Amino acid sequence: MGPPDSSYVCDDCKKHSEFIKVLFSELKKVVSNSGVDVHLENTDIYKLVRETYFIVQDNPQLSVYSSILKTVLSELIIKNRNEITMDELRRQIKSTQNISRIIESMGDLEPDSGLNLLHVERKGLFEEVIRPTELLRNVASVFGTYPAQQQYEIRLASFLTMYVILYQLYQMATANTKEEMDKLFPNRKLKAPWVATMFLWTKRVEGDSPKGMFTDEEARRFFASRGLTSLTINNYLAALKTVSPEATQRLVANITAAGEGYINFTLDPIVMEYLDRLYNERVRGNVRT
Repeated sequence: MGPPDSSYVCDDCKKHSEFIKVLFSELKKVVSNSGVDVHLENTDIYKLVRETYFIVQDNPQLSVYSSILKTVLSELIIKNRNEITMDELRRQIKSTQNISRIIESMGDLEPDSGLNLLHVERKGLFEEVIRPTELLRNVASVFGTYPAQQQYEIRLASFLTMYVILYQLYQMATANTKEEMDKLFPNRKLKAPWVATMFLWTKRVEGDSPKGMFTDEEARRFFASRGLTSLTINNYLAALKTVSPEATQRLVANITAAGEGYINFTLDPIVMEYLDRLYNERVRGNVRT
């Protein structure tokens, strides 16, 4: 069942919910086997989520995820510490958000369905400590060939941030009641990535526009009609217009003039082929409208 909140109940959302479930299932399978049977960075799902990181990068409610993961990776992987306390983490992050709740979402409380990246344990009456799981160490080992430590941290943290965000979108997609959604995400902080992935992923393979191609005006109208702020929309469009090897996104393979001052975006054909194949095999025909 798709997200029950009235802001999300529409035919597009039903299709997107089903696609999110499939994509998270694929990503979790790849991550779980990373460093064992699968080289993570060679997979299509890795490329998809890594190159979509820009949708959370400049969002103050969501960029804290990356800050937390960078700190955790620095302390537990690079410095090879056994643990870091929750208080240490709070002092380093300096965020007003509920750090404990975010860490919990990355934990191993639900072995079959959770992310299993971190293990949180209570020490004494008040102290909580955070330890890396074997899964996190396996994933981190795949990224261990980069010569620059900062590059290593940024690449791994941005990927893991999207892994966490996709998991939370998956939770939205499987929520059964409005009360359940309100409990999971009381401040609707996932509205922007939900709408962005709907447009950039699902609408590219089931919508009316040519597959893999859209204009900046089409994107602007879609985002605005679903309640995204002007600042968020401008940030997204600015990121999409930045096509270079150093860009925070490389979903866009080409940009051309569309007439009347508009811009045509063409998405990476490898990403498009992957999305199209997965949608056709696992979603199309299975969604009730």
